[in-house]
Amino acid sequence: MKERPEEPALSRLRVVRLYRGRTQLAVSQRTRISPSRLSILERQLAEPTRRERKVLARLLRVSAKELFEKRPPILAEPELPTKAEKEAARKTAEAAEKKKGEAH
Repeated sequence: MKERPEEPALSRLRVVRLYRGRTQLAVSQRTRISPSRLSILERQLAEPTRRERKVLARLLRVSAKELFEKRPPILAEPELPTKAEKEAARKTAEAAEKKKGEAH
């Protein structure tokens, strides 16, 4: 029987992002960090720049130091999306549906 390689532990960045209920695409758009770069950071294949640390920490409401430490994160209660965030998500979904309908 083949042994499966051990999967690496989730990065603190990914854990916090998921805990906050944010997608990679949403975080990418809000921080202006490309989705591929964000993925690289979450997989810990590169060190974040000072700017990346700052904008990600601010968006995810956690200190930059805690966000990029190597130990598991300690998280508070999740914050629910604001009305503005819900409205923006609704508008984005509507625009996507409209664009999808126009394509057919």
